[in-house]
Amino acid sequence: MDTHTYNCLYCHEEYIPKRRYSQKYCSNSCRSKAYHIRNRSNKKQQSPLPQQEKTETIKQETEKVTLAGVVTAITGSILSDMIQTLYKTPDNKSATKGDIKLVLDYILQVRQLYKIEDGPTGSNGEIAYFDIFSKRIVYKKPTGSIQPDNTFRLV
Repeated sequence: MDTHTYNCLYCHEEYIPKRRYSQKYCSNSCRSKAYHIRNRSNKKQQSPLPQQEKTETIKQETEKVTLAGVVTAITGSILSDMIQTLYKTPDNKSATKGDIKLVLDYILQVRQLYKIEDGPTGSNGEIAYFDIFSKRIVYKKPTGSIQPDNTFRLV
């Protein structure tokens, strides 16, 4: 048992704890009254717990930035980045601006031509195709590279 006396946080009377060393209130009634004061539904009428004059000042410790802490943070960040680059597969890597530019250039180079069925023919027997990017009709000789399912009908 602790023989040291403590002050009750509600009534401020001195008491010797009966249950544990960190007992805050002298009795159950003081404990429940303090609880009800803290948890009143109308906060405007809420009065705080009776305050005892504080004679001791509490010193607050502030965290200080040290060189060792900064070095540890930088080292952890570098190691994390290295592990990510080593164990990422090429499929899971992020796309860069250069990658996106390459894809756009490829799309612009590969022209989608759609055959126009029953469309006008060219002077040399060329077939009419619709170019999606230029939005105009293009005449070309038929080749195997153009798929037959890409067709338009003129109405």
